[in-house]
This record gives sequence, structure tokens and C-alpha cells, in this order.
Amino acid sequence: MYEDSQYIEKVSKKVRMAGLIYSFISGAIAIALTVFGVIMLRTDPESAGYILVLALIAYVVLGVVGLFRVFAPLKFIGKAKNANVHKYAPSMDRKIIYQDKHMVVSEQAIANAKKPEEIVGREDVLAAWVHTQSYNFIPTSKTLNLYTPENVIVRFNVYGMRKEKINELFKTIATYCPNCRFGYSPDNYKFVAFSQKQYREANKKS
Repeated sequence: MYEDSQYIEKVSKKVRMAGLIYSFISGAIAIALTVFGVIMLRTDPESAGYILVLALIAYVVLGVVGLFRVFAPLKFIGKAKNANVHKYAPSMDRKIIYQDKHMVVSEQAIANAKKPEEIVGREDVLAAWVHTQSYNFIPTSKTLNLYTPENVIVRFNVYGMRKEKINELFKTIATYCPNCRFGYSPDNYKFVAFSQKQYREANKKS
């Protein structure tokens, strides 16, 4: 049914490309560690052994993850995201009603323009707020997140973006997501958590 879906193919290509990059980086790390370990064999054989083992682990673990992305891209993104991609692919193939560098909107769904595997139903968006991650009080990432009952989160990167531009994104989301609550608050957080709990309980395997 979905074999000819342009949207599914788009998602697969994105994930495969990330997998190839991941595999290349893992190979480069493993090679660098191997070379360093071989050099150290003459001066510190014990430490060299640890480094070579680390190189092998890096190559196997990171390499397998990268290859999994390449050969099974839709399985790699997870069950919930995979289900949404297949559910809303026909809508995305049929007609795009809005698109900018951050988001793509169809009659039924809203998706991350840069990470198309992040896609949710427009009417399923419960809330949206800006989430900032920090390390030693220094912001390392800043995203505008859309939260849904199935806990598929669409994350728009807004790091370094001015407040006015972020507000414009909120306005655009409000236009296409009629049930969305905006801004972080204890009430909104509890609402999302409660809705996700209800969804999990309703979809438990008997």
C-alpha cells in the first residue's frame, strides 16, 4: 500500500544518510584509536591493549547502529514514529498546505522539515513549549517541542533564534494545531503527562 509513498521514501533516505555518516564516523574513530594503540604498544603495552579493545568496541557498536539505520531505517526510528510515518504518509503525499524551513503541514499532519520521521497528527498535538538543555549553566540546545498522547515529540531547533521568531513559530503552530496548549506550566505539563498515561493504558497489550 505504501511502497510508492514519496514521503516514506524521503524519511528512509534521511535516516539512511544519517546511518552512513554514523558508520563513517565510527570507522574513523576506530581507525584513530587503533593507530594510537599500535603506536603505544612499544612504550605501554597494557594501556595499548585497553585502547585497542576500546577501538574494537567503538567499531562494532557504532558500526552496527549505523548499518541498522542504513538497512532498516523505518525500524530504527522506533515503533511509534514508524506507525505515524505510515499513518500520515498518504496525507503528506497528497497535499502540502504549508511549508517553511522548520515544518511541513498537510491536511492531517505536521512534521519536522529537517527530520521528517518526526511527524504527528495536527489534532493530536496536546501542547507546545520551548525546552532548553544546559551543561554547567551553559545552554547546549534549545528546541520548540510538540507533545502528543503517543509520546512522539516533534522538536524544532530554535537555538540562537530571537524570541520574536520563536513567537512566529508558535503562531504558525496555533494555526494548524487547534487543540494545542502553549507554553510550559505545571498545568500543561500535568495535562500532557495525564494524556500520555491514558494513551498507554488504553493501548496496553492484553
